[in-house]
Amino acid sequence: MPNYFYNILFSGDSKFNSIIEIISQAGYTLLNPEEQVITGIIDSEEFESDNKDKVQQALSEKGGLLRLWGKSINLSLWFEVNSPLREISVIAEQAYFTENNPNREFVSEHLKKIFSELCKKTTSVYGYADDEHSCKVFGYDSNIENINTGKEPVLSWFNYFSTDYLEKIGGKKIFQNFNCNITEINSGGILVSFFNHPWEADFVEIQLLNEKWKEEHIFRDILK
Repeated sequence: MPNYFYNILFSGDSKFNSIIEIISQAGYTLLNPEEQVITGIIDSEEFESDNKDKVQQALSEKGGLLRLWGKSINLSLWFEVNSPLREISVIAEQAYFTENNPNREFVSEHLKKIFSELCKKTTSVYGYADDEHSCKVFGYDSNIENINTGKEPVLSWFNYFSTDYLEKIGGKKIFQNFNCNITEINSGGILVSFFNHPWEADFVEIQLLNEKWKEEHIFRDILK
């Protein structure tokens, strides 16, 4: 089954301790409950370690994947460092969002809360949610380059904009012609959602809203 990703883009240091603090507050630990070691993947190879500082050093230099262990939900945390912008992704298996899971709305809201807290803690520039299929269809991988060059991002069903970045691409008024929910999470940024949950996201509608999004920015640039 494909995975779902909640991606946060930010500048500066890896902020590992701050990130793990949010993860811990959400009810997760890095330690495998059975073996009491940290597990994950670095340089395409699986690793086990009981040394948090060593893991932090490796992730800050090379990036990689950490397993997260919760009471009823297990997640993963991906670190990407090969860019002027750092990226972390909270990864959840699709099985948590299927129709036969009676708790999928709870899981969805739980992940949105973690995403929101991470955006605040890392002073994120931009964040968005996607899955492996939609990433290929809409080209969300281009978002890092878009932000680095001052362009607007490719919109997802669920997005975060820092106040500074949003002002650079048109400000909150750029959404006045869109059917979306906007939530201010602090003075530093807003959440913009076009669907409430990932399984509700319609590919055709996302394609149309991105076409409209581009048109809005072209029109804005003409009026400059």
